[in-house]
Amino acid sequence: MSRPKIIIAEDGISGDHELPEETQAPEGPNFEVSTIVESPAFKFFSSLFPAVKLNDPGFQIIKPDDGPADVLLLKDIFASSRDLEAYIKEARAEVILYHMSNQSNDQATLDLARKGLFIKDGVHDPESLVVVVTAEGLRAQGIALSRSLSWEKTCEEFVGKLGSVGSLVHLITCAHLVVLYDCDGAIYHRGSRGDQPVLFFDSRSIEGEFAQRNPGSEGMSTDAFLLGLAAKLAERIAGGYQDISAAIEDGIKSGLSMNRQLLTSQSQWRDTYDNLRCDSIVRFAIPSDDLSRGSNLNWSILDYTTGNLVEVARQIVKKGVKSTSADVPFALFNDLMLVDRQEVEMFRAVSRLLHNYLTVPSLTKPLNVAIFGPKGSGKSFAAMQMSNSLSKLARIKGFEIEQFHFDFSRFMKYEDAVAALHLMRQHSLGDKVLPVMFFRGFDTKLSPPLAFREWIPHLLSSILQGQIWCQGLNLLIRRSVFFFESTRFRTLEEFRSNLTDTDSNSYLETEEFLSHFHGFINLLGPDCVDDHDELYPVRRAVILRSLLEEKAPKLIEEKKEVKVDKRVLDGLLITPRFRQGIRSLKAIIEMSSLGNADHFQLFHLPPESQLNLHVDYHAFERCMNGQILPDDIREVLAERLNDVYLQQRLKSASSKAEFEEIRDMEWNYLDEERRESTRIHADTIPGKLQLVSCFLSKTRPHYRATVVQEFEKDEVELLAEAEHDRWNTERLQKQWRLGPRKPEERQSPFLVPWSELSEYGRNLDRAMVACYPRILPPGYAIYRLGGTAEKKST
Repeated sequence: MSRPKIIIAEDGISGDHELPEETQAPEGPNFEVSTIVESPAFKFFSSLFPAVKLNDPGFQIIKPDDGPADVLLLKDIFASSRDLEAYIKEARAEVILYHMSNQSNDQATLDLARKGLFIKDGVHDPESLVVVVTAEGLRAQGIALSRSLSWEKTCEEFVGKLGSVGSLVHLITCAHLVVLYDCDGAIYHRGSRGDQPVLFFDSRSIEGEFAQRNPGSEGMSTDAFLLGLAAKLAERIAGGYQDISAAIEDGIKSGLSMNRQLLTSQSQWRDTYDNLRCDSIVRFAIPSDDLSRGSNLNWSILDYTTGNLVEVARQIVKKGVKSTSADVPFALFNDLMLVDRQEVEMFRAVSRLLHNYLTVPSLTKPLNVAIFGPKGSGKSFAAMQMSNSLSKLARIKGFEIEQFHFDFSRFMKYEDAVAALHLMRQHSLGDKVLPVMFFRGFDTKLSPPLAFREWIPHLLSSILQGQIWCQGLNLLIRRSVFFFESTRFRTLEEFRSNLTDTDSNSYLETEEFLSHFHGFINLLGPDCVDDHDELYPVRRAVILRSLLEEKAPKLIEEKKEVKVDKRVLDGLLITPRFRQGIRSLKAIIEMSSLGNADHFQLFHLPPESQLNLHVDYHAFERCMNGQILPDDIREVLAERLNDVYLQQRLKSASSKAEFEEIRDMEWNYLDEERRESTRIHADTIPGKLQLVSCFLSKTRPHYRATVVQEFEKDEVELLAEAEHDRWNTERLQKQWRLGPRKPEERQSPFLVPWSELSEYGRNLDRAMVACYPRILPPGYAIYRLGGTAEKKST
């Protein structure tokens, strides 16, 4: 393979820039980098990558006439370069990598470059052009892109807004467009083919977070990315690439990875490139058709990357969210980790408010944030972690954060609140302290019972407007942050609707009160919010992992994996609600007799009567057997399982009495005990499917995985044996015994191990499990594990 060759050119460098003597290095082992130096309009871009040493032996400086290049990198070239077309022709490169300036919508130059490369006889190839533009550049062109909320929001806005500015149609229709989101992600779009755009992202961060964690790297990210992308493209081209899209995708991952490694280690680019690690970069095919239709406004990447959210939750508890193979996007605020898109976006929006408040000294009034959520959702902890996450920035700005905690439910009168504010004010008189106040239960009712709205006039003047009225004096409160925690309402919308009535004055006071808030958070918590909430096991898994690390560290082995029985784990994860949310979850772990145990097993749990303090035991018990089914689905499956059983019995029926017995076992005639037995069988279907690496789910058209229409023979055998074991357990618990078939006397010949079961009995069990894919109601399917986020091209 010949050495890859790259030509780099930039327009607009002022002054003469001669090639230094020390750059005439001997031939390097891997790359040749050439510059166009014949015209004053093109100067050697020696400052392209500040971390690159031009005398590094990995470079060789060559002239364009030394042979055709693999990649021609044009950085911020403008139409004033009249001989651009001639230079493109002279370069004879396979691919043009064109970086579009953030400052100018240089359509004339782009129109020239997008003609593509000269192959022969003046024929152009538009497919050979790769355009790179930053998200900041698009914002500068008038596209309203939000920043640093979630990768889902990034995808939505790329699909919905990139075509909203008519003057940028040349971007969306060019052959290969790469939009760079700082050091944290990029979107690759093939405008000429209409394929799905592809997002490359780091699940552990969002646009701009890398730069925040690594001060001093700002401004270098685009250059480092371009170098990594160009180097990988040249390498693939020199090696005889077949698919330019695959080469570009590899280049994007290399660019993002090189970006991070080069800027954090400050090592030579050659060493960095040779040791790139791209494993933290996730590839996700953006569901552009679904997004353009607006069919699911609350979609998440998890919906598309995994069909089995319960399995994702299990892996989070066992291995931790950072090591899960599901590439779960998450946000981290000190010790608070969030995975639900709704929570992530609200917390990041408030985090931006707080960061802006800290960096703008002219903002002198208190910053007010309300936080709502169900009881036991962790509102106080979440607010404190938001505050703690500001500590690093506060120290950079020269002051410390000091926290104060007060509970409105303990305030009997206005003067109690004034005393609390005076305490805070005394600590904030200097310039080195930023007070953060946590007011729990700001919506509590007073004693003697007064309407909540009677607090509002006092809160408006004394807290939200930064003033304390006391004995005729108006005392100003200096810069501070106030968190108001609700103890009565789950959401802002619920708060507003419950505090408005026919009294117009009260309504106006409430609305004025809300108008003084700068931000709010609706915290979902670990419990199931409604029938459409499928992410609650994942939210709870993050909390459960943290609790186990704190309360039972001996369960975690050297590889940081929690050892826990599957039934215990499923009960803790899948049960829809705990009586006091996180408090109940924590109490159950503390009540379990773990001691020095290194494996959380079923017998460690508290007895039923004690568990019932914190959770509905019967719901918990059902969930220990696996994914809980909605009652209507459970009923449908049970009735159809009974039909399959009767059909199998009919095949071997030989007497009138047996036919009559089977007829009496139809669902409408079946006694409640046998109906419940069949419902329990239905309950265990999701758990048994895990034995054959499958899962039951609502149908997911966007989830690219195999839908099971029929099980393999060995899978049927495995499922049948598991079902027979379950049936034996159930019958033994109900005092059945072995003997000739006499159901009325609780006697059965099938009450034996699988190895001793007759072929007739085995065939019954085989038929019962083989029917699972056929008896599912509309809207449900069985999938094989291991699906991807990608949809086939249409």
